[in-house]
Amino acid sequence: VIADADASATCSEFSNQTFAVTPGLSLRETGTVTQFSVTGVTGTVVDIALVGCANIDTTDGITTFPNSSNPGGSGNIANLSGAGTNNDITVINGSAVPSEQFANNVAVVDGAVTFTVSNGTAGCYVAVIFTDGATDNNQLELGTDNQPVQAFGNSGDINVVPMEAADNAAIDTRVQQNSALANLFVGASPSTPPFTSSATFYYDTNDEFLLDPNTPLVPSDDTVLTIEQFEARLSPGDSVTGVYRNTPANQSTFRLNDVAPVAPLNVVAKAPDGTNAGKAGIEIEFDDSTTASVVKYDIFRATAIQPTITGGSVACPTIASGAYTDIADVANQTPTPTPYQYVDSTATVPAMSGSTNPSYCYYVVSVDSTGDAGPASLIVGPAAATAGDTSGAPEFIASAGNTAAAGTSVIVVNYDESIAAGSIDANASNYDVTVTRGGVTTALTEVSAAPASATSVTITVSGIPDGNFVAGDQVIVTAKVGADGNTVLDTTPVTPVAQPVGDAVLVTSAAAAV
Repeated sequence: VIADADASATCSEFSNQTFAVTPGLSLRETGTVTQFSVTGVTGTVVDIALVGCANIDTTDGITTFPNSSNPGGSGNIANLSGAGTNNDITVINGSAVPSEQFANNVAVVDGAVTFTVSNGTAGCYVAVIFTDGATDNNQLELGTDNQPVQAFGNSGDINVVPMEAADNAAIDTRVQQNSALANLFVGASPSTPPFTSSATFYYDTNDEFLLDPNTPLVPSDDTVLTIEQFEARLSPGDSVTGVYRNTPANQSTFRLNDVAPVAPLNVVAKAPDGTNAGKAGIEIEFDDSTTASVVKYDIFRATAIQPTITGGSVACPTIASGAYTDIADVANQTPTPTPYQYVDSTATVPAMSGSTNPSYCYYVVSVDSTGDAGPASLIVGPAAATAGDTSGAPEFIASAGNTAAAGTSVIVVNYDESIAAGSIDANASNYDVTVTRGGVTTALTEVSAAPASATSVTITVSGIPDGNFVAGDQVIVTAKVGADGNTVLDTTPVTPVAQPVGDAVLVTSAAAAV
């Protein structure tokens, strides 16, 4: 069982805190309350704020606020949000108050303040107490080092977790997707993803850990596991049975059936390319799972977190945040693609060029034939969607004014947009050319091809019959896949797109000569 660590924050020459706040680091369950005590308070009133753990950091006694408004500059203000839903202050100095996460002008009684927080949703918060300064603007002002310039104090991290299971409870559960596996796992029903929490089981070195005999063992393994081996094997989708005793003096037994399929490797989020070139959105690539029983891959997406300060970095949410949504199922394929590719066409393109808003983050989960979902792959991103090729594929337009002589001749074809010179095969393998005279069609031999301008190509052909063309004679140029595997590409700013195979143009003019 994980016990509370209510070590009090200590004010000393090694701390930048002015007030002493208890408790320190603490594990609390939803539906419980946490009582805070603040001593050594100067002044007559203070403000109290419940701050999300991501917005405050205490290292070696020094507290800073990393997601501030203007780090390193003037007017720097702490971000005092993010405590999670229903984690609210409900009692101050013994009197009930309306539920809130910020209390202004709280009276100081003999240098002390007490207050109670009702713990609602699972998450992590820190209680911060500070004098409001001369402006009374309900803000905690920071210096250029992100440390407060006002008198203040803070508690340790208060981690709120789901209610734990009853003592002496039988364990028969699948491990919850996205659980914090190093500290707890969650019983669930039904045993198919997505799992819903019904109870929390805590464990420590006092407990017994066994590997289910149905799990294939490697020679170095034994039936009895250490806590480290248990944690290393435990992943979402596994099955756990045993008996749970939630008092520290009694030993729980956890029997692990390590059945979850292995996550795919080499997950990448990028602009669509290859066979997906020119498509709008974000392409997700990944390699096949090494678990043979995998039948599909679930792709999860979250919107990336935009910085709250100028110049900050875009970040991906953690899996445990619950921000990710299953957006696609990709079936396992035989033969195996190398790699698998999926284009997220629903990702919204940033409104402004160069913008990172919105950006997206992804991870992939393997699912086997029994419905067991494995652990998540590494998160990839943030990635911004591309608009794709909005100009359309390059196509022929009328090519007038060409002449042709017997034997070898040069024909010019024109395109409706700029083309990529490097995509034109020098041996003219991008094209088929035929000539029709007197109702008889003859295939010509394409000798070479080269750009004539940004939007035209010269094609040298041989095999033209003797005599000049007359009205009614035709030369047809047809696009085909060239030796490089592409038809001619355009030069769009996003991703080049290939000319359609079969696109054709009649090389002719109103005059008799062609």
